[in-house]
Amino acid sequence: MIFDNVQLLGYTHENKFFGEKSISYASVRSFSIQGYILDLTNTNGVTNILNDAVSIANEAKSFQNIIINGENFGVGKIKSFNVDPGIWVKTTEYSADIEVLSEAPLQNISSSEFNNLNLNNKNLKLLKSLNENFSINFDTQSKILGGEHSIDIEYDANNANIDVIKLAQTLASELLSKTIPTSLSEANYNTRSTYRVFNSENYNVIDGKCGFRRSFFYSTENVDKPYSINLKQSIDLSADGIATVTESCEIKAENSKPSLYSNALIGLNEQIIQAPSRSISLFNNYQNKFGITRNLNTHPINKNIKINKFNGTISYDITYDNDIKKTNQNYSWERTQTIDRSEDGIWSASEEGYINGIGKVGDPKKYTNAETGWTTVKGGISARLQDFYTDYATNKNGSGLKLITKSNNSAPYIATISYTYTYNDDPKIQTSGDVTRIDIQLTDTGLPPIVKNFIIPNNTYALLQNRNFTNQGTFTISVKMDIGCINTSFNGLDYFSTARSEAGFDKRIGFSPAAQDNYLESINFISDEIEKTVTYEEVYKYS
Repeated sequence: MIFDNVQLLGYTHENKFFGEKSISYASVRSFSIQGYILDLTNTNGVTNILNDAVSIANEAKSFQNIIINGENFGVGKIKSFNVDPGIWVKTTEYSADIEVLSEAPLQNISSSEFNNLNLNNKNLKLLKSLNENFSINFDTQSKILGGEHSIDIEYDANNANIDVIKLAQTLASELLSKTIPTSLSEANYNTRSTYRVFNSENYNVIDGKCGFRRSFFYSTENVDKPYSINLKQSIDLSADGIATVTESCEIKAENSKPSLYSNALIGLNEQIIQAPSRSISLFNNYQNKFGITRNLNTHPINKNIKINKFNGTISYDITYDNDIKKTNQNYSWERTQTIDRSEDGIWSASEEGYINGIGKVGDPKKYTNAETGWTTVKGGISARLQDFYTDYATNKNGSGLKLITKSNNSAPYIATISYTYTYNDDPKIQTSGDVTRIDIQLTDTGLPPIVKNFIIPNNTYALLQNRNFTNQGTFTISVKMDIGCINTSFNGLDYFSTARSEAGFDKRIGFSPAAQDNYLESINFISDEIEKTVTYEEVYKYS
């Protein structure tokens, strides 16, 4: 903007510093001037004078070169512009306050003073304020180290030609990338070389104020692993002389690469395999002190795993005892609970379990014991998952958990029953929808093991050979679907393809005959128009 034939009423010069006893990064020169708007040939009206005043006011909205009486002072802005009252026919007087910004040369500054930061091309002359804070704290009880690095930046937002938000982001990126420490030599705790960092940003686009936060917190225990653990063991001796050992472990992923869940899973696999030996070791330490004569049973009486894929945490509880009756219990039961949230915010919770009947191999009562266990277990699945969902899910959808799929796999001759139940809180899933529930049941009727006795000459001893299974039997896949078509007529054949796809024999990777010789013996499909259900069944023979 050009100001000719003006009087300089005042001048000030202000230097901007990064901090006390620091270097100057910019300066602000302020001018107060007085001049005239002229239309000397005009004889009637104030239109031309008014238009010129409006034109100056409009140009004053952006940064531009300031030229006063022929001298270019650099890029600046008009802070105020006032026109005196008067007749306005041929002339009027105006006054203006002008700021000219200039950036101090930084090329001669030692890079070590700014931790090798590149401060050039950051338009520091537009910087109105910059506040930087870094804090670190250590919890001596939990052994958690945490810290936060914050940058608050305010650029001059009156310049319509420059994206000040982008400027703030660029500068903050430089500052934040250099200051989270990888080691703190003066501290008395361990540090991790890799860990999860949390970033947050906030913007005030009106005033040009931007805030950036980068924080971290991690356990200083087990720092050579991508996870941390909180391990607890306890031993209890009841009045009837039964000793119980419980190991509880909380596993937390400390690094998000390749993913939180994968790192937490590494922790689960590494820790749970050590649980039996740790429990036995603890038991042995107290066995003589408590006067316990019977050793700890090798199989757990309870095993519970909870997995939160979303935040990368896994917890488990394993309990052992030395109760002589538990060595001949009806069944053993293990379960794993998993919770996760999809990208669209839908929480899903599932429970996978495995029930093993206790008894002699080949004895039908062994499978009866497994069925007894299944009857007890399945009644509590919904309540257990609801509690799991309540404890760990955040920002819930409000529609509550709904059963999506359930399946169970029965193998009578090896006396096992496995199951998977899945719920989610997707508000789009309605109980009155089309396919509202899918139940899948797998049954393996393999033959019992073949046991042969070989008599050694002179009958001094016998050799017992267990040939395991003959791999001969029947495998049945049964799919039952509940249909909720209220607004349309029910036609069972419309769901044949869906049911057949859900059966998916080749997808049952855990079924051993899938890798053996097998053939499809029969397919059955039944639809019930009253109950609005369809049942699809495939029967395979294998040998």
